[in-house]
Amino acid sequence: MREALRNLEGEGLVITNPGKSARVAPLDLEDLHAIYTLRGYLEPQIARASCLLITDSELDRLYEQTQHFGDPTHTIDTVYESHHAFHADLLAPAATTWDMRTLNSLWRAAERYIRIGFKKAVPDPEENLRRQREHEHLVVTFRLRDPDAAAAAVARHLSLNEATAQRGLAAYTETV
Repeated sequence: MREALRNLEGEGLVITNPGKSARVAPLDLEDLHAIYTLRGYLEPQIARASCLLITDSELDRLYEQTQHFGDPTHTIDTVYESHHAFHADLLAPAATTWDMRTLNSLWRAAERYIRIGFKKAVPDPEENLRRQREHEHLVVTFRLRDPDAAAAAVARHLSLNEATAQRGLAAYTETV
């Protein structure tokens, strides 16, 4: 139990005080921005190399997966795991073990912000279609085999997601 709490504390999800119980770390716009800043350094750089290494068949598979994101019955909760896997698979051809460890940690830290942000966006009937189109754009851009274009597409995607999470967090904190 202590080790699990230390791991969660190391990921910024739990705060422990010596001799006291642990508590969930509060949601914080600065933390959200810090997470996306780190992702913004790593993911576009990995995308530069990955777009040259990923196979056409893998891009075909990932494109098919994007169709799942547009299903109007899905919520962020029902697509989050496949969304996470999509991004991991898109970057995997060029990612080192350390890259993936770091990214997985950042993705876990961002998860609660993303879920809140996109839950607040769900009343928009176009949100799932926007999510589908955004991920289709990533695949189409990777097919160009242009490192600068791939890096820019990933950076844009991260910026849009951070903005959505920030809006959702602001709306969430107004209701709490």
